[in-house]
Amino acid sequence: MELATMVLIKRAGIKNHGKIKLIVVADEEMGGRYGAGYVAGELGEGRARYLINEGGMGTDGVLGNLRALNMCYGEKGPLWLKVISHGPPGHGSVPVPESAPLRLVNALREVLGKSGKYRVLPEHRKALRVSGESLGGIKGFILKLMAFSSFLTSLLPRLSSSSILKAMYSDTASLTILKAGYKENVIPERAEAVLDVRLLPGSEPSAYIENLRAELNKYGSFEIKVLAEYPASLSPLEGPFLDAVERVMEALFPGAVLMPVLATGFTDSRYFRRYGTQAFGIMPPFYTQDQIESIHGLDEKIGEQQLVEGIKTIAALALELTVSET
Repeated sequence: MELATMVLIKRAGIKNHGKIKLIVVADEEMGGRYGAGYVAGELGEGRARYLINEGGMGTDGVLGNLRALNMCYGEKGPLWLKVISHGPPGHGSVPVPESAPLRLVNALREVLGKSGKYRVLPEHRKALRVSGESLGGIKGFILKLMAFSSFLTSLLPRLSSSSILKAMYSDTASLTILKAGYKENVIPERAEAVLDVRLLPGSEPSAYIENLRAELNKYGSFEIKVLAEYPASLSPLEGPFLDAVERVMEALFPGAVLMPVLATGFTDSRYFRRYGTQAFGIMPPFYTQDQIESIHGLDEKIGEQQLVEGIKTIAALALELTVSET
C-alpha cells in the first residue's frame, strides 16, 4: 500500500512542499537492528517528523458492529530472558525430586501463574479520551468518564477478562521455549526456558529481572541470562498527526471510530522514535475477524476494495501532513 501510494502521488502529478519518503527495510522479524535501526541512525537531518508504519489496523465487526481504526501510538518493550536450572542427574527409573527439569517446570508454573498488576499510564487515559470523543453517544461518554476515573486500575479487571486487555495494561511474561534432556531414560542435569517478557513504558528491565530472580529463588537456585532487550516507546496522542488522521477518517470513512492502542508487540517504529520522529502504526483496511486470524497463515489475504481503501487512506494522510507542515 505504501509503495502504491508513492506511485499514485507521482503519477497524479501532485505538488506539495513537504517531503514524503518511502523506507523499505529487512530484518524486522529479527529485531531490526541492521534494517530500520541502521537507516534511522543514518538519516541524520533527513529524518522525518512523522512515520506511518505497521502496528495498528482497521477492524470491521470485531468490536461489536463498529468499524474502528486501531492506531498504534506506542509499544511495550521486549525483554527476552533465558532461565537455567541445574540439578542432580540420574536414571529415569528412579525419580529425582530435585532434578533440573522438575524444579524449573514447578517454579515457572508458580511464578508465571501469578497475575501481573494492572498499571494505567497517562497515554492509556489519553487513548480512552480520544476513543470516547470519536465514538460519541453514551458509550463514548463512558469511555471519556473512564479516562478521568481514579478507579480505572481497579475497574479494568472487572470489566473484561480479555488477555489482550491485560497485556495492554500490565507487564507480561510468556514461556516460549523449554529445553531439557537428550535420552529417554536419562534425567538431565540441566534444563532451560526462554521467557518473552513485555514491559510497559516506565518499567525497568533490571527491576523486573531482580523481582523474577527473587520469586524463582523461592524454589531453588536459577541462572538468568538476558537474550535481548529493547526499550518501550511512545508517540504523543495530540497535535497535527492526530488531527490529520481524524480529518481523513471523517472524509473517507464517516461513522468509523478512531481507537488508539498501545501495541503488545514491537515494530521498527521504536528506532525512529529514538531520534524524535513521531511514529504511528496504521494498517488502514478494515479487517474482519477471519482475515485477522489468517495473518501469517496459509490463506492470508485482503479484498480488492480493502486494498484500494488502504491506498487512499495512506495517500490522503501523507498529503494532509505535508500540506499542514507548509
